[in-house]
Amino acid sequence: MKTMAFLCVLATLLTGCSSTRPNNDLAAITPFEAERYMGTWHEIARLPQWFQRGMSDVTATYSLENGRLNILNAGVRDGERKTAQATGYFAGEPNVGLFRVTFFWPFYADYKVLWVSPAYDQALVTSEDRTSLWILARTKTLDKETVNALVARAESMGFDISQLEWSSAQKQ
Repeated sequence: MKTMAFLCVLATLLTGCSSTRPNNDLAAITPFEAERYMGTWHEIARLPQWFQRGMSDVTATYSLENGRLNILNAGVRDGERKTAQATGYFAGEPNVGLFRVTFFWPFYADYKVLWVSPAYDQALVTSEDRTSLWILARTKTLDKETVNALVARAESMGFDISQLEWSSAQKQ
């Protein structure tokens, strides 16, 4: 737990306190239904993030309380389950998929939902630029056709999909 918390704090520190970085043309989705987005998401694939190195079976569980976002990230590293808690708030209107998230106040980073399926069961998420991308789903795996469509969507947004790391359950 301490290692995961430390890594999350450090990652947040490195992203700084600034608002959305300039020259970022990746728009958060709108309209966004935050209540439908809440719940548990499984990581299908991600662009490499040093603070997630060696993590598998990664999930993120979101809840809203009084307009505040609560996040519980969990995963397995070296056979041990690790968790990290974060909080956040809407970075604009509540119908836009953009949050400011912190693992360690006062340092915040963007959490930007770029795309979510009509059923709110698949999503593409980034932080502040094209160096981070998470493909998320409500289930641990997705069929090949769905994965291919999500990867194509990410590529059309300018992400380097050749660098994607896949969850152990999804295997590409």
